[in-house]
Amino acid sequence: EAAGLPWVAPGFCDLQVNGALGVRFGDPALTPDDVAAVAAECRRRGTSQFFPTVITAAADEIAGGLRALARAVERD
Repeated sequence: EAAGLPWVAPGFCDLQVNGALGVRFGDPALTPDDVAAVAAECRRRGTSQFFPTVITAAADEIAGGLRALARAVERD
């Protein structure tokens, strides 16, 4: 602590987040709200930036996840 203030540092950047809280970024039913919930959980734990990743799966699952991630980015 300096001058009675807590130590402050930049947030972490996670290079691979597949999801969290039961949310999977490769889920074809993924919604922008799901992505926002994961982002909020990451921030709560000190990660200010992350790279969402979609793991190997059927093409429709990958496409559904990527569409929802794109919508989440456009929205937020």
